[in-house]
Amino acid sequence: MWSRGRARVRCRPGDIVSAVKPTTLHWAGQSASSLAGDDGEWIVKRLAVISGDQLPDSLSGYSRLRDHAVVPSGSVVLVGDDRFSDDSRHWGFCPQHLVLGRVLIRLVRG
Repeated sequence: MWSRGRARVRCRPGDIVSAVKPTTLHWAGQSASSLAGDDGEWIVKRLAVISGDQLPDSLSGYSRLRDHAVVPSGSVVLVGDDRFSDDSRHWGFCPQHLVLGRVLIRLVRG
């Protein structure tokens, strides 16, 4: 659990979360709320690892994550269901403030 503004985001590893897809602007410190719904692309991924936790062996071989044994402070690892997903395995650690919240209900058409 961490604070994002006034709200507390209660997410644990294994949760499905909604987040703003990281871009170079986010690493420069621009907030998620200034991009969400405007220029920011929303994504839904599984929260694999939170800051301060050990990076699992299954993720440590990817070039963007390779140099870290522990997830840096203020970062999380987001992964998709497919090993070819556009996720932390390709763009590295995601700034924690981009996680908007946990997905509670899945809506299905039809």
